[in-house]
Amino acid sequence: DVGSRERRLRDMERMAERRKVVIHFTDGQPDSSHHVTRAVQVCRQAGIRVYAIGVGSYMGGTLESQYGKDNWEVIGTVAELPKAVARLIAKLDTFQR
Repeated sequence: DVGSRERRLRDMERMAERRKVVIHFTDGQPDSSHHVTRAVQVCRQAGIRVYAIGVGSYMGGTLESQYGKDNWEVIGTVAELPKAVARLIAKLDTFQR
């Protein structure tokens, strides 16, 4: 729901932390890819870094179009989750605000 997303964004904007990150877990088949792309844009405009972890079969083209190059990982099983999260966290070192 758009209203609840906007409330969560406002809550994040009020946080004192210098760096803010959202990791979105997805099956890569959004109900509305437009809404996903727009939500990512709004977060980035607010200074929030957005990454995605796709769970399931390869969906790199979809994730890249929604989240951008190098801002996503795909895992086939939950056992792969810790390494995928670690790779995304390693990218945070390059995030400057």
